[in-house]
Amino acid sequence: MNIELMRRVRDQITAFPEKWDQHSWASEETDDFSECGTTACIAGWAVALHTGESNLVKAAAKLGHSAWDTDLAAAKALGLDAGEARGLFYTYSHERALDVLETLIKDGENA
Repeated sequence: MNIELMRRVRDQITAFPEKWDQHSWASEETDDFSECGTTACIAGWAVALHTGESNLVKAAAKLGHSAWDTDLAAAKALGLDAGEARGLFYTYSHERALDVLETLIKDGENA
């Protein structure tokens, strides 16, 4: 697991909760994280932070995926298996998603 990236995602979404929307990988038509008002889910932030790309389409492509497969690109970047990814990315409650992320971080630190 990529614990460092998980921490960066956690820090991003807790420092800027207004830019976190667990219902959508990116909310703006530009899919550009440098644009004011663009929000993303945990998977979207993981891909953007891992690649350093502000454009989600380009970021996912850097990981060998299309933007439609942001969950697969994020799972790859975070080092998650399918079950872990499903539990993290398809949890639409912000509180629950953050709890899952914190648990993954703690489990990874203790491994």
